[in-house]
Amino acid sequence: MPRRAGSAVVRNRLRRRLRAVMRELGDPARGPTFPSGDYLIRPRRNAASISFGRLREDAAAVLARVCGGGSS
Repeated sequence: MPRRAGSAVVRNRLRRRLRAVMRELGDPARGPTFPSGDYLIRPRRNAASISFGRLREDAAAVLARVCGGGSS
């Protein structure tokens, strides 16, 4: 996580939130999953200030686009 995202507390909170989003999106009981593998996520500066729901929606949209589920 780049330092420009904020202090260590902010970066760690964002890291935990992103892990929770990916865990939720990867849960087969909740709907379609994405292929297993390593994903590099580079959040923008304002990612720490958006809601969890919005973070989840944005991550789902990006994964759909990257994994071939959407148009570019």
